[in-house]
Amino acid sequence: MIDLKLYQQPIQHDACKEGHKESSVKTAIQLDGDDGLATDLGFHNNCLKKVDYVKLHENKVILIELTNLKDEIKECIESNSLLQKPSDIKTFIKTLDKSALKKMQTKLWMEVLEEFKGKWMGSIAFYERLLRRNNIIDDPHYMLVVVLKNDTDPKDLDLLKIELNKKLVGMMGKIDVRLTNEL
Repeated sequence: MIDLKLYQQPIQHDACKEGHKESSVKTAIQLDGDDGLATDLGFHNNCLKKVDYVKLHENKVILIELTNLKDEIKECIESNSLLQKPSDIKTFIKTLDKSALKKMQTKLWMEVLEEFKGKWMGSIAFYERLLRRNNIIDDPHYMLVVVLKNDTDPKDLDLLKIELNKKLVGMMGKIDVRLTNEL
């Protein structure tokens, strides 16, 4: 039986360039990293994508992914913003193919969405193995919380929240996107 208290850690982002680690007063089970639960469940550190932390509440398994709006997400947000504004480029794209704009927006978010899908599925696999290891029969409800750093632009936060929920709702249900200080 695996004692989950051993993995209970403050929820914190990776250190920035200056060495500062933004963290919350809340704690959760650390899944990712050398000291995370995933390693003790028999998974190599990079064999599956996984979220950073897991929080258990009644029959809910809250998968917590911390991100600092990596370059890929930032590029998606900026490019998406440009495609929303009226412009000659937008008009030209629509004249080539009426569905081209929608196809571009889909491709634009594809890499980021695949990353979140991989973390979603990998994290569920980790948790299901934990249940088997601890001989627990349960049918938990999974949910994803994406945590951004506190200095994230509110427009970026809102756009990411809209895009993730619009594009992944069928797979993950409602995705909660919030700042570290909102945990």
